[in-house]
Amino acid sequence: MKTNKKLILIFVLIGILIILLLIMRYFYRNDNESKENLFMVSDYLNSKYNMDLKIKDYEYYDNGDLGINAGKHYTFIFEPINGFELNAKLDYLPIEKENLNHLILNITNIEKASELKKYVEENSKLKCKVVECRKVEKENNSNYYYFKVELDNDSNYWIIGKIYNQENFEDVGEISISSSLEERYNLSNIDSVSFQSLLNEFYVNSNT
Repeated sequence: MKTNKKLILIFVLIGILIILLLIMRYFYRNDNESKENLFMVSDYLNSKYNMDLKIKDYEYYDNGDLGINAGKHYTFIFEPINGFELNAKLDYLPIEKENLNHLILNITNIEKASELKKYVEENSKLKCKVVECRKVEKENNSNYYYFKVELDNDSNYWIIGKIYNQENFEDVGEISISSSLEERYNLSNIDSVSFQSLLNEFYVNSNT
């Protein structure tokens, strides 16, 4: 009877050990796959935009099958470059090689983002944070930069628009500003206002 109990105990311990080894193997394989996926993402973006992105972390959430934000969502976070926060998003699709062209990197040109920050701060006399400055490639070489900036260290005060002139900021169109910015500076009907005039308006109103 004692022998049977010992054998049962040995089999139970062996079973537990096998289960633990299988669990460890599963997590080890998944961890390696995650690292490979992260390197694949950074390598793809580095090659596409001629950058030196170093992956720092990633965030993942799944909203299930219902609602407008249903599905899987990834945000890949990179080491900052020249003070700019860098991240890339992949929505609704798994991390696979054929889906990498759907990655959206928030800043694709650090030099252009630096120029934009300088231009906004010089013309508005307000602190500027460049949240997005990414190149959008269109047919017939009609490329442009889509941008979003936040003013005065406040995420509620933002401007978005499209930079059509690759050399400077004289041709910026489809400008929109947040309602908080409109209320703060009592602005309306900015459709016909140039980008520089809008920034100058902030400067004038902030000094009155």
